[in-house]
Formats: sequence, structure tokens, C-alpha cells
Amino acid sequence: MENTIEFYKKTTIILFVLLLITTGLLTKFVIKGFTKKTTDNRKEIVLLPEERDVVLNEMRILLKSVSDISNSLSQNNFQEIGLTARATGTARLRLISPALMKKLPPELGNMALLVHKGFDELADMVKDNKDPQLVNKKIGEITQTCVACHSIYKISAED
Repeated sequence: MENTIEFYKKTTIILFVLLLITTGLLTKFVIKGFTKKTTDNRKEIVLLPEERDVVLNEMRILLKSVSDISNSLSQNNFQEIGLTARATGTARLRLISPALMKKLPPELGNMALLVHKGFDELADMVKDNKDPQLVNKKIGEITQTCVACHSIYKISAED
């Protein structure tokens, strides 16, 4: 009887320790993502080289869209602003693989969603409202999120 109780105590302790380890790993890799601190106090996201290329290409597309919208705004071409903004909206998120998304910290994913939603909102806005100041304001909001993200994160490739 005493051996049985002792066995259950040891088993319970082992299961509890395994639960703590599993919770810790889930917190580190799922909730926090694959990050480490850098010398400039940003969080470094370490990805496979091809994953890093996907993320950096997406950022270049976002930057080009901001540039194209700015150029279209200078020509009062609200139709082109709408087309560019819509092409950069949330529909683009389907192009990112779920496996890659899981490697990114949730906060970064939230910021990316805000940016893409911002482009959708801009596309909707210019359908009915041709106010250049509102376009500038929305682009300012979008780029503030970009700046915040770049201030927090650095993306690198595994060696």
C-alpha cells in the first residue's frame, strides 16, 4: 500500500514538472514567438533565410504601396489610390504561410493586421471621399504602425 502511494506521489511530481516545462516552452515559442534580445534592445526574430525573404519582401511591397499612393495623391488620382490600397489590404495576408505566421510574435501579427486593415480602410474611404488630408492622415496612421514595429523588432536569418 505504501509503495502504491509513493508511486502515485512520484508520478504526480513528474507529471507536474512535465506540465511546467511544456507550459514554459509553449509560452516561449507560441505566445512570445521565436525572438531574442539584441544589443539595441529590439527583439530579434530568427527565421529560415527563405522565411526572412518573404517577410522582407512583404515590407517592401507595403513601402512601395505607400510611395505609389503618395505619388497618386500628388496627381489627385483617387482611383489609383483606391486600387493600390485595396491590393495591399488584408487579402495579402492569405499569401503568408500559416507555418511562418506561427513563428512570428503575436504582437507583430497584430501590427501587420492593423497595417493591412488600414489599407482596406483607405480603399473604402476614397470611394466616397476625395479629401487629400484624410488620405494623408490615414497613411500617417499606417506608417506609425510600421515605425513602431521596426522599433520593436529586427528580423534575421538562421546561420
